[in-house]
Amino acid sequence: MKKMAISGLLLILLVGVVLPAHVSVQAGATINIASKGKPPWAGGPGGPEEEEGAATGVVSPPPESPENRWALIIGIADYSGEENDLKYTDDDALELNKTLVEIYGYWVNHTMVLIDGAATKSGILTAIAWLRDNETADDEVVFYYSGHGVRGVKWDSDKERIDEGIVPADFDETGYSVIWDGDLADEFSGFETTRFFIGFDTCYAGGFDDLAGSGRVICMSSKESQSSYESNIWLNGEFTYYFVDQAMLNQVDLNGDGVADADANEDGYITVEEAFDYAKANCQYDTPVINDQLSDDMLL
Repeated sequence: MKKMAISGLLLILLVGVVLPAHVSVQAGATINIASKGKPPWAGGPGGPEEEEGAATGVVSPPPESPENRWALIIGIADYSGEENDLKYTDDDALELNKTLVEIYGYWVNHTMVLIDGAATKSGILTAIAWLRDNETADDEVVFYYSGHGVRGVKWDSDKERIDEGIVPADFDETGYSVIWDGDLADEFSGFETTRFFIGFDTCYAGGFDDLAGSGRVICMSSKESQSSYESNIWLNGEFTYYFVDQAMLNQVDLNGDGVADADANEDGYITVEEAFDYAKANCQYDTPVINDQLSDDMLL
């Protein structure tokens, strides 16, 4: 744990970024579980969590034309120093992009994927500007981040004492490269869209509910004070494995009844809320939470 004073206006409490662990999941079997961060204390407040399923069964369809759909997807596995590296966060990003293009019909030139060294602070902010410059009130927008997360004390526009942030590839111990939740809120404040899906597979993800607003669906891999996990058993972050890989991309049908397990209303389509419910029901290490301010279920 590190505490640093920066200028006289900013105090950052940066938590440990990597916590390797071995978790026994069944008799005689051990898998490698790597945390994307270490909570600064036990317990603490959690993010907003649906007691019942998030899906209502009433579907809000996407814009008819793919020209009205835009996405920015970020996956960072290669950080400075091998001790900070992750293994599968880049796979999280690539599989979501594949899902948007192959399953939901997004145009390739309407999605931007930042992997590892491309996802510096300036690279991410430039990509958000690209997204903001292209989207309109009639468009659907996706923003997804998989990588390290931090918690700390920072005075930014959201006025919270304890903030959460995403960690770009050029992170260093000064903490200057962290993009805090208040920074993201500022960046997204100029968006016109009324259909905005935002996803985080990172530690302390539940704290990013500060980005909530009308028409926005925010899916978060963990509660505000909790870690998120990746493993060689999933070849993904746990949340992304169930939310993207199993629910949306492969649309697994373990029952063999011809209906995808995530398709709660059996209409042949998997909405964001249905995928979230499926992930929440199946995650053993992550505790996903959702903030949903779209009136019906969001079909990408």
